[in-house]
Amino acid sequence: MILKLYKTNYFLGLALIPLVAFVLSLPIIFSEVKLINYTYQWQIDVFGFVQQIKWLNVLLTFLFITLNAVMLNNFFNKSHFFTKITYVPAIIYLILLSFIHYLSFAPFIFEHFLLIVLVTQLIKINQNKLAIDTIFKSSLIIGLLYCFSSYYIILFPFGIITLTIIKAFNIKEWLVSFLGILIPIIWFYALQFLFDKPFEYPKFIGQYVSNTQFQIFDYIQGVGFLLLVISNIFPLFGYYSRNKVIVKKQLLTIVVLQVLTVIISIIAYNFYGVLDYSLLIPLAILISLNSNYIKSDAFLSFLLTFLLIINIVHLFWS
Repeated sequence: MILKLYKTNYFLGLALIPLVAFVLSLPIIFSEVKLINYTYQWQIDVFGFVQQIKWLNVLLTFLFITLNAVMLNNFFNKSHFFTKITYVPAIIYLILLSFIHYLSFAPFIFEHFLLIVLVTQLIKINQNKLAIDTIFKSSLIIGLLYCFSSYYIILFPFGIITLTIIKAFNIKEWLVSFLGILIPIIWFYALQFLFDKPFEYPKFIGQYVSNTQFQIFDYIQGVGFLLLVISNIFPLFGYYSRNKVIVKKQLLTIVVLQVLTVIISIIAYNFYGVLDYSLLIPLAILISLNSNYIKSDAFLSFLLTFLLIINIVHLFWS
């Protein structure tokens, strides 16, 4: 199964990452261009243009999801979570991406990129050192995420929460956090004022889902995704209890991000009829942690392999 392959054959595991990414991107060629509602005019100009050129859409989708997978993998290999080199996080991220019915060059790919950079920065925070530089960069990223869609305002307290979890209160770090968030937002609204309609209520990113027609594949995917989440919740308690303090604090940070992104997804779906995929990044991290911690990974390996096959078939079938 797929986890055993990645744990025993590093070269083959590495080679499969671009192959799976390419397979996930390929259905774009055979699919009709689907209507996606973007937040601002610049997104229509950039992403809307790419959507009309299928070969360019496939190429950029492949390149950027591969980049995200590699960056997420590097985050793990440089963190305290794993003690040896692994490529499991990359393939788990790609498996989670395969749940997206219309995977294409869209804003969520860049939101994933920013979230990966965000967690990479925040994990660098040391409880014994001043973290002004790190928290400033992290806050800039949160501000940039808000510029993609305003419901990312939910992430505003994430930097402060991370500081509170990892180290003692420092007024300079808190002030820098607020400043870092404000800078990209001020620039964003200034540019909106100069080039767009600044007070127009924005449309939201994503494909509207209110009229979705569910098929048998959707129910299989739904049950599989639910099993995947449930089977990875309880083992994390064991992982938490058996690790040193710094790892516990970093794990709590990822859990907080998971909760915030779930809230974002609920708000996006229920209030705007939009599917938001930001929750996939912390979920990929937590599942990767669990896959390394549990002694018997046969069920998880089978489930991931089965879901990848089902999702790929659905991508080409739909």
